[in-house]
Amino acid sequence: MAIECMQMIHPIVSGLGTIENLSLLFIAQEKGQDTKSRIFRNYGMPKPEGYRKAQRLMKLAEKFSMPIVTIIDTPGAYPGIGAEEKRAEWSNCQQSLFRWLHSKRLLSIW
Repeated sequence: MAIECMQMIHPIVSGLGTIENLSLLFIAQEKGQDTKSRIFRNYGMPKPEGYRKAQRLMKLAEKFSMPIVTIIDTPGAYPGIGAEEKRAEWSNCQQSLFRWLHSKRLLSIW
């Protein structure tokens, strides 16, 4: 069995929080504040791994019946060759994310 190591997923950040005793899962895209942090965060452009991370977090929230708050401020997905090569994987994630976008337990802030 081959194991492929993937890059860290820096543009996607997440955390747990509460508002008036209601536990929430927060998922956001981070662009960075200065040149160094923007390069580290890939200018807020997630690669396919980032979308898989969001998918895993959403499944976790579903398991614990936890509402999700997403904060979206992005120029879009990363358009590089590596991301294009993983397009088939992205398609599966896209279908799952689309299901969540129509969920009653998701709030998106643009």
